[in-house]
Amino acid sequence: MRSRQQYPVTCPTASPKSAAKAAHKQPDPDGPSSNEGVNDPEDSTGPKADDSAPVTPTPTPPAASLTVGAKSSAGPGSYVLWIKAENRVYLVAHGLVKRVMLTTAEPWKTPVGNYKIQYKTRHAAFTEDGIRWYIPNFLSFYQRPGATGTIGFHQIPWDEKTKKPAQPVYTLGLPGYSSHGCARLAPKDSEALYRFAHEGTKVKVR
Repeated sequence: MRSRQQYPVTCPTASPKSAAKAAHKQPDPDGPSSNEGVNDPEDSTGPKADDSAPVTPTPTPPAASLTVGAKSSAGPGSYVLWIKAENRVYLVAHGLVKRVMLTTAEPWKTPVGNYKIQYKTRHAAFTEDGIRWYIPNFLSFYQRPGATGTIGFHQIPWDEKTKKPAQPVYTLGLPGYSSHGCARLAPKDSEALYRFAHEGTKVKVR
C-alpha cells in the first residue's frame, strides 16, 4: 500500500512477540520514570537526514488547541493526550501540558476512548511489501478487533536496508501522509514520550 505522496503508508501492527524479536537485536534499556521526558532529549534514534524542513510547508497542520503550561482540556492527572482532529499528541503532568507534539495517522482506525500503555519497547519492526521497517520507541495501547497486532505511539519508521524514513519529519500533521492507525512522531518527540510514559500510563484519545 502506498500513500498519495511517494512514501508508504506504514504503521506497526506490532505484537509483543514481534517487538520482542526486534528488541533481541539490541537490549532494551530501562526507561526513565514518568516524571521525565517533557524536555527536548538529544538521544533520539534513527536517520537524521530528513530533519530539515522547507521554509513554508504547504498545506500547514491544524492549529493546536493547547500550549505548554496550559491546563489540559482532558482533565486532571498525568497522561498522554492524542487529539486526532489537531494531529497533536500532548504530554500532560498533573493536569498541565508539558509538551506538544505533531503526529500523523489515519484517525478512523484509532477509536476515541481511554486506554493505558500495554507495553513499550525501544526496538520494534515489521515487514510490508517486502520492506523491513524498523520502528524505534514503540508504545502499545490498543488492539483493533480481529487484528494480529496493536496500535501505539512510535517514531517515524525507516527502511532497515536504505535507511530512508517513511516520511520526512516536516510532513508530520500534513494530509497525504499517514500510518495504519498508530501515532507517528518525530525522533525527539518519540524519545520524550518514551521517557514520560510507562506500562499503565493513561492514554486519552479524543
